[in-house]
Amino acid sequence: MVRNMVFENLDEAWKAINRSFLVEPGNTLDYIRGSQGMVEDLIVKVRKPECSLNLNEVAFTPKSKWTHLISSYIDPEDYYDFWERVNKVTGTSYQFRFRERKGPNGPCLIALVLTREDSKHPWTRAKIIWRTAELQRKFAADLVLIHHFFKDIPEGCGDKIDIQEVTLYLAQAFQSWRLVGPLVPLFCEWDEVDTEHDFGRRMKNTYDTIYNADPQPEMKFAPVIRMQAHHLRIQKGEIEYSHPDELSLSGEIARLSKRRKKDV
Repeated sequence: MVRNMVFENLDEAWKAINRSFLVEPGNTLDYIRGSQGMVEDLIVKVRKPECSLNLNEVAFTPKSKWTHLISSYIDPEDYYDFWERVNKVTGTSYQFRFRERKGPNGPCLIALVLTREDSKHPWTRAKIIWRTAELQRKFAADLVLIHHFFKDIPEGCGDKIDIQEVTLYLAQAFQSWRLVGPLVPLFCEWDEVDTEHDFGRRMKNTYDTIYNADPQPEMKFAPVIRMQAHHLRIQKGEIEYSHPDELSLSGEIARLSKRRKKDV
C-alpha cells in the first residue's frame, strides 16, 4: 500500500497512487461515491520534489493549463513575500498559503509548509496539503507546480533550501472510473486491473462501451467527451512530448503580476 512506501520523486508517487486504485482497490479505497473511488487521510513520502510528468498525456494542453493553474493558485504578492522572508524566519516551520479560490468548498491545494530542526539550518522538509485531489489528471498538474516551486527558487534564497523529504498530505482524494480508462496504461497493464472489485469492473465496462467502441457513442458529460477525444489522439499516436521544465513559474508569475497591475 502506498501509505507505507517512500518514493524517489513525484512521478513515482503519482503513478503508484493511481496504480493502487486499479490494481488493489480493495486495499486502497475507503468508499465509492458516484463514479469516484475515494480515499481519505492519504499521506505519502517522497525524497525529492521533482517530476517529469508530460501533461499532454493526461489530456491537458500544458501551456494553457499552466497559465490557469498559476492564476488560480498563486497571488504574486504572496509569492514574492514568501521568498523575501524565507531567509529571515527564525522558527522551525514556515508556510506558503495557496490562493483562496472562489467556490463553496475552497481550494483543492491549500498550503506548503517548510520545516527544519534548527533555525540556523536550511529548510530540509516540505509538507504539501490538499483538501481534495482528482488523482488521474489534476493531481499531476499540481505536482508540476510543486516541482517548479522548488526548481524556480528566486536568487538569494537557494542557500536556505535543502529539501531531503517531502510529505504529500491529501485529506481526501479520488479517481474516477468514468474518466481514468484511457489513462490506465500510464499506471499498469490492463490484465493487472482488479475487475473482481466493483470499481475495477465499472471502469473496464465504461472503457469498453464509451472509449473503445467504434464509433464512440455521443455523450453529454463534458469531461467524458474530453477523454473520448484524448483516447482517439492516443490511438492515432498524436500525444506530443512535453517536459515540465518547458514551463516557467517565475516567468508566469511575473506576467500575471503585470496583468493584474494593468487591471487596477
